[in-house]
This record gives sequence, C-alpha cells and structure tokens, in this order.
Amino acid sequence: MLSKLARILPNIPKICRNLKGKKKKKCERFPLLCLPRLILEMVVNQLESPDLLNLSICSNRSTLRVCQASPKNCAESVSIYLKKPNPSIKITFFGFRKPLEWVFCFEEDFSQKYIHRNLVVSEYHYITAHHKNSPEQIMCRNADVVEGFLKILEFFLKIFPVRLKIGVQPNIGGLQILFKSNIFAQCSEMKLTRSLENHAFNRQELGAIFKKIKVLDKLEVIAHADYVIRQAFIVDHVTLAHATWMCEHDLFRLNCRSARFLNHTFQLDDIEDLALQWLAKPYTPRLERMEFEWDPLVEIQFFTLETTKWDKNKRSRCCYKIHQRGIFDCSETFDFTRSDGLMASIGVVERGYFSTLIFYVWHDRFPTRNQQNRLKKRLNELQVQQRDINRRLGDGNDFEQSLTNPNLSAATFGNYMIQAYNLRKPRGSSKKLEEWYKFHCEILDVKKQIESLE
Repeated sequence: MLSKLARILPNIPKICRNLKGKKKKKCERFPLLCLPRLILEMVVNQLESPDLLNLSICSNRSTLRVCQASPKNCAESVSIYLKKPNPSIKITFFGFRKPLEWVFCFEEDFSQKYIHRNLVVSEYHYITAHHKNSPEQIMCRNADVVEGFLKILEFFLKIFPVRLKIGVQPNIGGLQILFKSNIFAQCSEMKLTRSLENHAFNRQELGAIFKKIKVLDKLEVIAHADYVIRQAFIVDHVTLAHATWMCEHDLFRLNCRSARFLNHTFQLDDIEDLALQWLAKPYTPRLERMEFEWDPLVEIQFFTLETTKWDKNKRSRCCYKIHQRGIFDCSETFDFTRSDGLMASIGVVERGYFSTLIFYVWHDRFPTRNQQNRLKKRLNELQVQQRDINRRLGDGNDFEQSLTNPNLSAATFGNYMIQAYNLRKPRGSSKKLEEWYKFHCEILDVKKQIESLE
C-alpha cells in the first residue's frame, strides 16, 4: 500500500514516518486517515471510483475524512434512472475516473465471473456483485428496492455533493413512492423517456413527478405526455417531443434560454409574432434559440417581419447545435436586428423528411471564429510539412506538385489528390504511398471544415 501511495506522492514515506503514534513492527496497515488534510486530498483524488467508494464505506470516520479531504471529489453529476424493475444510480467524474454505477437487479443470476460482496452502507446491508473486469458497475440484489435505493442515494449525495439528474421511464409502479422523499425535492435536470413496451405516462405519474420535484435547469420530455407541464415555462432549457398542448399564448410565456419542439401545432404566423414580440422588448438578452420540427414543404414567407439576407460581414455562416455535435448552416435564414443591436435569424437549417426551423439569437455574431482560427493554424502546420512529405514519400508528378498550392479549394485539392494517387497506384501499393495519401487526406479534411464555416 505504501509503495502505491509513494508513486502518487514521492514524499509520502517521509510524511508517514513523522506521523504521531506508536510504531508497530511488521504491521501491514497504513494510517491513511491520519495523513494531513492536503496530502489526504491529493491521495483521494488519485483513487479509482470503486476504491473511493470502498474507502468511504469503511467507517463513519472514513466517510467524514473522505468528505473533508475533497468536498466534491471531482464528481461531475449524480444521475438516477428510474425504470421498472431495475432502477440505477450513476456518478460521473471529471478527469480520469470511470463512472460509478449502482444497479438494482434482484431477479438476475450472475455467473462465476462475478465477485459477490456484502456491504454495509449507512448501517444498511446490501447484497452486491460486480464483474471481475468492471468493479465500477455494482449490481445490487436487495429485494427492498425502494428503501435500499434511498439509503444508497443519500450516501452518494453525502460523498458527492452535486445536483441530481433524474431520468424516468413510464409505468414505474411502486417506485413512485421515491418522489415523496426530500432527496427528490429538486434536481438540475429531468428527462422523461420512452419505455421499450411503449407505455405512456398517465396523469397520476406526471402529477407525482412535477408536483414534488422542482427542475432547476433542464427539462426533456421525450415520452408522450398529454399533460400541461408548467415547469416548462421556467427552466433554462426545455425539449418537448409532444407539445400539442401548447398554444401561441404558451409560446410567448416561455422564459427559457433554449427550447426545442418536435410534435407541435405552431404555425409560421406564431413564430413571426414571437419574433415581433422579441423585437419589441430590447435589453432582454435571455433567449438564445428555439428549434421547431418543420414540414419541408412549408414556404418561409413573412408578412410583417422585415428581414435581410445573410451577410458574411455581419455574422457567421453557422451556429453550433446544442442537442448533438455539429453545426447548423444558417446561410439561408432571414436576419433581423433589434434596437439594442442584437441580431436574430429565422429559417430552415436542416432539410429532410422532417426539417428544423430555428429562431436563433446571435449573442456572439461569430461563434465559429475560434474554431476557424484553430483550423487555419492547423492547415498552415500541415502545409509546412507537406513539402517534406512529398520529398520523402512522393514521386514528383504534376498533380502532386499542384497540391502544394495553398489557395486550392477543397474540391480542387481532392481532385488533384485522387489523380496523383491513381498515377502511382498501377505501380503497386506501398507503405510510402498509403502514408502519403493519409497525410493529404488530413489536409483535405481540414480544408473542408474551414469551407463549411466560411
């Protein structure tokens, strides 16, 4: 144990020799909890997630010392997922640690590859098992799921004092009683998901959830919910897969930073009225974006709202997506500017069977500028290396020499690259040719990314 800690902190053997207390000969125990707080914090923050849990449940003193040593222990979030019959708790961490997951699965049988353990957490006995290769996923076999769930969740929130994220499936049955606990009084994020059996949330379930739990930041309702969700009007970020219960008046009442509606009844007139209301209220910078699933056959034409076409000197071509990675191309959207100088755009940014219509407010008119600068810097670095790559791996044909022109577009560069490759390919594939081709593919990829943002 001492040797492992010494790798973390080179001076720890010297510190341990100076600890107060009698020394016992040939004692394999290490007085970890007696370390100074700063040193203990450094040790605790180097532990893997299963080791951190094991240390914290050793005793009340160890629980207290772990909490004192590192108040948040680099935990990012504590997420619970309520589904019948296997609710779970998942703790994610910043940095190197793998997520720690606690799953209730009373009815499952585990193979010999699982290690079985009886744990006592907050004076409550748990029957657990974990796979030899994944100790961070703990399978709990307690029959009383409700009581066991509350006890272990309370313990986790004591060790990792971060806000809750809650996910709920329809038809959770007796798990509804969990919402009566004060632990569920508020959460940072709430997500209501679909179930594999296509169950829907009934009014009793939704009432039990939203009357007890206050959602502070983000609400995402993916499952069908024929229910007036009043908390949708006050959270920062809201996603509603079924928003047919909302009318134009409800759209104006929203006080969010971002909203996304999939199945809804809003018309273009409603969104134009929303834009006019936004124009009439300068110096209210809260709104960032709204996204609406849209019929691609509906023509975008405004009757009152005065708009202009995209001008690359006034704003970026693209904005970032927030629900997934990637960008929206806003070059075909319609721009309008408020009296306080804040610009917004409305238009269709993705086309397909269902398109996306966006109302985007340009708080930063050039949000992709930093990424463009990074890509241009990377392209310059690759172009500096290109001549050396061609000298070592190329054969000097005309297409290869043309590729060194820094002003080539991505399409022209890609065409010359294929031509140069095809000239050499009949002579047989080689490691040099494949390495040359891979390098120039990287240049092509960077050029394409730059052009997509300009």
